[in-house]
Amino acid sequence: MAEPIKFDTEHWGKGFATEAERGALRIDFERLGFPEIVSSTSVGNVRSRAVMVRTKRSK
Repeated sequence: MAEPIKFDTEHWGKGFATEAERGALRIDFERLGFPEIVSSTSVGNVRSRAVMVRTKRSK
């Protein structure tokens, strides 16, 4: 199952991706009962990586 999240550039840097990711994680774990979530992004995608770190999907 994939959960791609993409925002137009005018919405970057406003915390929307982080909040969307936190909501998705809550649904995945609490409602759907997933035991584990795996995340990935390209090496150069600094903004996505930052969202993953803030939502504790990566270090």
